[in-house]
Amino acid sequence: MNWTSKSWPAVLWSVGSKSVLKFAHVRTTRLTSVEQRSGCAAYGHTLWACVNSADAIGLGWDWALLDYPPNCLLVADAMSVASNLRFVDEAMERYLSAHRSAAHLNRLVAALNWHAEVARQAGLALDAS
Repeated sequence: MNWTSKSWPAVLWSVGSKSVLKFAHVRTTRLTSVEQRSGCAAYGHTLWACVNSADAIGLGWDWALLDYPPNCLLVADAMSVASNLRFVDEAMERYLSAHRSAAHLNRLVAALNWHAEVARQAGLALDAS
């Protein structure tokens, strides 16, 4: 996936920052071809942008709706959340490793109410069960 957010200028973000980043949905794409044996009923990509920063900050990831268990909409690969955020330590001196950065990106994604919006945009009918 050629994530738009990765092409935006890098934004340094201290892991000690007290600021809360707020994101809004930009775009969700549902891919049309799904292999029968993949275990997915649907999959695609979603892009979100920060709305409370002077810098353009984006988050993007692949999502998947599993065949079983029903209504299981998830981040397809938690290690592949894309962003132009570059995490640095509290002293703003060292970049965090890719694995530590992935943990911070996944915290941002987990804080979003993304499931309902992605389902709506992708035309998914999720049961309330």
